[in-house]
Amino acid sequence: MTSILGAESQIKKQLSHPRFQSEELRVLIPGKKYHLQRESQRALEQLGHKVYYLPVPETASELVRELVKVLVQFKPDMLLTINHIGFDAGGTIGQIFEEIKLPVAAWYVDSPEFVLGGIGVPAKSMTTLFMWERTLVPKLKSFGLDDTHYLPLGTDISVFKPRKQGHPQPISFVGDSMTRARKKWSARIQPNHQHIVQELAEALYRDRHIDLSHLIEKKLPNADREVVANLLGATTWTATARYRNELLKNFDGPNLKIYGDPNWPQIMPKSEFMGPVDYGESLSQVYENSVINLNATSMQMQTAVNQRVFDVPASGGFLITDAQADALEHFEPGKEIITYESAEELQDKALYFEKNESERKAIVQAAQKRVHDCHTYKHRLSLLIERMRERHQ
Repeated sequence: MTSILGAESQIKKQLSHPRFQSEELRVLIPGKKYHLQRESQRALEQLGHKVYYLPVPETASELVRELVKVLVQFKPDMLLTINHIGFDAGGTIGQIFEEIKLPVAAWYVDSPEFVLGGIGVPAKSMTTLFMWERTLVPKLKSFGLDDTHYLPLGTDISVFKPRKQGHPQPISFVGDSMTRARKKWSARIQPNHQHIVQELAEALYRDRHIDLSHLIEKKLPNADREVVANLLGATTWTATARYRNELLKNFDGPNLKIYGDPNWPQIMPKSEFMGPVDYGESLSQVYENSVINLNATSMQMQTAVNQRVFDVPASGGFLITDAQADALEHFEPGKEIITYESAEELQDKALYFEKNESERKAIVQAAQKRVHDCHTYKHRLSLLIERMRERHQ
């Protein structure tokens, strides 16, 4: 492969400086208004590191120009990308990082099969992968991506914290109906494959632990990676939409406040649609002021939990969530977290805890302590940096 920077160029020599030489690291984060970027920046700065947040331009050529400027001026020890934001489809940026040997930490909070589609991991030789879903770690290692680690989500307690403002509301659900995602991914599916999506979505709805990739391979042995990725996406969001709708329909009424996309009123016509809510202080207040916060984890997660599991108790709110393996590992069931395994159990527990304030408060207090002690983004980024030092120092 031809060198982009030039094998013996001055710019390449200037950018190929030693990394990880001091306790205070310089971390570059390419940003695109995506969750975890600003949270990671704040956590890294709290840990004593310097961060350069680079807004990602519209075109790859603009990104390359801006990136080279930052590499020269900031001299980062490493780059942190969420879901590989900041990389171009053509692979130019990944090649630059490999040429200058810049360590890359890629933290995934969506399946890399959705994000990367048919292309491989950019800057593979310099990249350490961090997966919010633990079942993906052995799968990616089997593909030769040995430097892959489990790193769950967490919360930013400077944002998600009790404020004791606003008025209580009975039951809240914050989340996407998946209507737009279903349309987007279904449009990528060939007409003769639409029935496969329906069959797989039914199977996934029945059991989120099935290996979708294996099932697709059985149905379409010679399908290319892009076709597989599109089938995975369409199937996952179709199953997730059904799962959330089935869970929430028992609550459809004036006591349920729904925050999310504008398709919810058609799905839950009797509930009060509150519109979208920005991730941050406004959302924290929703969590704190809701007597019961309901959570329904996306079907792309076999064992993982979403941010809500940490954000709600950090805000001083009470949560009932599905019994994901990670939820039961991160919190003590019955004392720090309340879980359900069926729509009926969710309804029963919501009715019970709505009437038992003292029990709710005890669980919130215990869960909040656990979050502060173990599950902040400062904890997560500390572990990420430790793994990067082990490899590159």
